[in-house]
Formats: sequence, structure tokens, C-alpha cells
Amino acid sequence: MLLAVEQAEQGQGYLVGFAASGPADDAALAPGESGLDGTAAVTDLLVEPRWGRRGHGSRLLAACVAHWRDDGFSTAVAWAFEEDPATRKFLASAGWEPDGARRALDVNDLLVPQLRLHASLAG
Repeated sequence: MLLAVEQAEQGQGYLVGFAASGPADDAALAPGESGLDGTAAVTDLLVEPRWGRRGHGSRLLAACVAHWRDDGFSTAVAWAFEEDPATRKFLASAGWEPDGARRALDVNDLLVPQLRLHASLAG
């Protein structure tokens, strides 16, 4: 878990976002997939909207990548809702691409489609 803090005057800071990640587990798998060895997975990455467009998300993602590389991961994955162009655009701007995997989450008896994006951690 990484936290984003917006600094204020007199040394006070405000928690404005977070990123949670770890080794890819069953939640990172696409339907019918058996494993993702050497892969890290973003479980959540969120910056409170009123603190957006200040680089917090990019710094959180860059810090995640640094930790994943240090831990020996070669690839990372993240699920994004198909109807969330902001998240997809954000990840694409950092070099992430759809890998073809799709799934649907059951949210209050409504299936919400997602697609998975991936990024190489080389270099």
C-alpha cells in the first residue's frame, strides 16, 4: 500500500490517494486462466477527484513500478471498467495496453464489463 499526500503550509499534509498492489493472485486472472507467474497486480489505485491532475496518480504508479522491479516482477496487470475511459487513458499514457482478457463483475445483479491492461516492467 502506497499513499499520496498533498503537502500544505506549516508542514500539514492531506491524504489524497493510495495504490494497493501485490503479486497477481486469482483476482487478477481472466476467466479460464490458470496463473500469472512473475506478475504484479494493481488491486486499487485512487486519487480523490478534487486532488486530481496534480501528478499524484502518476507518482503512485511510478512508485509501484519501482517496488515491483525491486521485487523481481517482470509484468504488471490492472483491471479497468470498460465504461471508465479516464482510468484506461491514464494507464495507456503510462505505457499500459489491453492484453485481450475480459471479465464481468456482478454488482447488485448487474454484470459490469472490465478489460485487463498490462505493462512490461523491463528497463
